[in-house]
Amino acid sequence: MSDLAIVTVETLPLGEVVWRKDLYPRLETNPQTVDQYAEDLTVLPPIEVNQHHELIDGWHRWTAHKKAKAERVPITVTETSSETHLLELAIRRNAKHGLQLSLEDKKDMARRIYNGTAEREREGKKAALAATLSVSERTVRDWLSRIDKDTKEARDKRIFAAWLACRTQQEIADAEGVSQKYISEQADSYQTADLPSGMKAAAEHATDFEPPIYNVWKQQDKTPGGKHFGNSEVRWVDNLLYLYTRPFDVVIDPFAGSGSTADLCRKRMRRYWVSDRKPAVGREDVIREHDITAGLPRLPRWRDVGLVYLDPPYWKQAETATIRRIWRTWTCRSSRRLSVILSASSPASSARVLTSR
Repeated sequence: MSDLAIVTVETLPLGEVVWRKDLYPRLETNPQTVDQYAEDLTVLPPIEVNQHHELIDGWHRWTAHKKAKAERVPITVTETSSETHLLELAIRRNAKHGLQLSLEDKKDMARRIYNGTAEREREGKKAALAATLSVSERTVRDWLSRIDKDTKEARDKRIFAAWLACRTQQEIADAEGVSQKYISEQADSYQTADLPSGMKAAAEHATDFEPPIYNVWKQQDKTPGGKHFGNSEVRWVDNLLYLYTRPFDVVIDPFAGSGSTADLCRKRMRRYWVSDRKPAVGREDVIREHDITAGLPRLPRWRDVGLVYLDPPYWKQAETATIRRIWRTWTCRSSRRLSVILSASSPASSARVLTSR
């Protein structure tokens, strides 16, 4: 990033200079240098600050003015566009004059600047840091390897979460700034066996679950959770996932309500496509806005669908020709065994299972 225009200002009260320790590369003060500068302030060049009077260059000169009990200090002003820009300028100025940064200082500065750099710009930033800090690019890469590893792990977790939510590969690639090929390779690599032990146990219903013994499920109280009119009973949905799906199968719920189906699918490692005509407030990032009577959802691969869960607001609605037509269309789209569940909204009622083979 190039420096912006420098405007010369005569002086500034010492108390108005802002020193940001987190944005200044000088980690230690040299008392001898301060004493030497304080002997004759008139020969010192002005310190450099940005438009907010934050110090860019001149820590020892500014400290010398304070030691000499001066009231004002000569300054020049350089506009900065961000905190990272300020830090880069400070490092560049220190590399040209004054006490040079130690190798540990440079390592710390490289990491701080790199952390403030957009992920898409990081590869090119390494060469720029090497030039700014007067070290080899290999040294910079060694310093930043841990950050790169942590960044990749965090990015891959976001990709996996988006894949579970049935986002398209191109949507995920655009959001993460990677190629669609990379997303495709990631998706092809997902295996239940590779999940961490806790996630694998949840995916296989080995935790927080009791397999149903009977085919009629009744209970007096609903499981605590999101309050939404007619929302599905979570324990029923969990039973359905156990009986009719496998890990990474796709579950469709076009009457998502408060989003409990999505939450459960994430816990059980099922992919999910959930929507509602009016998504619950605060859950718009999880629940798509879609009126199922207007058409079928666009899914990446219909053959991955293992369960369609229909829990309309009223049981009578499930008897309408529209819902029946949707069910027939879905079962025709799928190339594998597909279970379509028509459920009543009341927890005291039973569910009806319509299975296509």
